[in-house]
Amino acid sequence: YNSNNNKSAGHDIQCNPVVVDGIIYTPVVGGFVVAIDGFTGEEIWRSEKFKNNDVARRGILYWNGDNSPQIFFNDASKLISLNAKTGKKTKSFGKNGYIKTGYSKITPVIYDNKIIVVSWRKTLEVYDAYTGATEWKYFFGDQSNKRNGGKKYENDKGGNPWGGISLDSERGLVFITTGNPSGYFNGLKRPGRNKNSNSIIAIDIKNKKELWNFQETAHDIWNLDLPAPPILTSIIRNEKLIDVVITVTKRGNTL
Repeated sequence: YNSNNNKSAGHDIQCNPVVVDGIIYTPVVGGFVVAIDGFTGEEIWRSEKFKNNDVARRGILYWNGDNSPQIFFNDASKLISLNAKTGKKTKSFGKNGYIKTGYSKITPVIYDNKIIVVSWRKTLEVYDAYTGATEWKYFFGDQSNKRNGGKKYENDKGGNPWGGISLDSERGLVFITTGNPSGYFNGLKRPGRNKNSNSIIAIDIKNKKELWNFQETAHDIWNLDLPAPPILTSIIRNEKLIDVVITVTKRGNTL
C-alpha cells in the first residue's frame, strides 16, 4: 500500500495503526486518515483533508460504541470523530464531528462512555463519548504566583503530557507521563522542584482527583523528560501477583 501523497510534503507518521477485523486505520502524510484492507492493501476510504500536520500524531482510537464504530483522534486543539465504516465525520458528535480541546498529541482513551483527553494545558479533559459535551476538567500542572529576584515564576509551558496515556479500566485510573519544565536548559525563572514535570501521574477518574505522582527528575535542566507511555502489567513478588505501572525514561531507568 502506498498512500500516494506528495513526497515533498516533508511530514512523517508517528502513530501506530489500529487493526480491527482485518481493517487497518491509520493517518497518512498530507493530513488524512485512511482505512485499508489488511488482506489486499486496497484503500477502503480516505477522510477529508485536515489542515494540521498533527492529525492523529501519536495515536488513533477505535470505539465500537452502540454497534456504531467510530474513530477518534486529536488534531492539534480538536478532537475528531469519524464513522469507522465510511470515514465521514460523526455528525452527532460535537459540532458536526469535532469538539475543541486543549492542544494534544496523544491518543485519547474511553472509560464508562466518556472520552478522556490529556492536553498541553496540563489538564485532563473528560467529554461525553456520544455527544462531545464537556463533563469536567482537572488541572494537574504547576502553578505559582511567587516572584523570585523580582521575576515572575514561569513554568506555564512546562510539564506537558506528550509521551502517552494509559487507562486502568478496572480501577478507573488514568496514568500520564509528562515532559520537562519550561526553558529546560535554564531554570532561573522556575526555582524549586517544578511539580509534576518529568513525572508519572495517576488520576482517579471516579473521584476526579490526583491519586499520586512520582517525579524522576526535580528541576530538570537536561531535557530528561519521560517520553514513553505508561505500561500496565503485573509482576510476581514473594509468590504474589502485583499490578504495576511501568515507564522507561531518558535517564535509562525503568520505573
